[in-house]
Amino acid sequence: MPKLNFGVAGAIAIACVALFVTAQYLSEARLREENVSLHRRLDEAARVVAENQRLEGVVAQAKAGQVAATEQLRELMQLRAEVLRLRDQNQQLEKRIAEFRQVASTAVNPSSEQDSTVDRDGNETAAAPAILPLAIRLFKVHQLDAFLEKLMRSTQARESDAFQDTFRRYLHMNGVETNVVAAVVLDARTRTVIVRAPQATLDQVGKLTAKLDTEEP
Repeated sequence: MPKLNFGVAGAIAIACVALFVTAQYLSEARLREENVSLHRRLDEAARVVAENQRLEGVVAQAKAGQVAATEQLRELMQLRAEVLRLRDQNQQLEKRIAEFRQVASTAVNPSSEQDSTVDRDGNETAAAPAILPLAIRLFKVHQLDAFLEKLMRSTQARESDAFQDTFRRYLHMNGVETNVVAAVVLDARTRTVIVRAPQATLDQVGKLTAKLDTEEP
């Protein structure tokens, strides 16, 4: 009977040890699976983070490219507007030059008073008129509004009077022979007075123009 009890106790002990070893093995196997699963999740998370960073870089590059494209478009529009403005200025300048040439070509060439001579028969004949060479000079006006105001005030001109007539009147009032002035044109855009006359007359016109362009004390 005691031997039987020892046998049963030994079997029970062996069964307990077997159960413990089995439980330990199962626990370790479960831990290994969880460890593998955890590493897999970590790798997946790392790939997700890397993909997010890549996508953020792509988005940043796209935004930078869009900003650069917008800036280039803005600069292109500014350049186009500048080209149109310069083209308009060039057309206006060509128009002014054409008008001035037309005025200069249609103006009557000034001539001096004819001197009379007497031939051998006692008849008086007219000598050939002395024609002074004409030149063109541009006079820059710095304060155009003040210049025109002083010109109109000094000549008592009206706003409806043409600039050419008013300026000729001003020159005549200041001792300039206006009959030798072939043409007078005002280019308001460039603030320039263009005059065609003999050199000596142009010198007088320059002084009188500067006088009008000088600020009053």
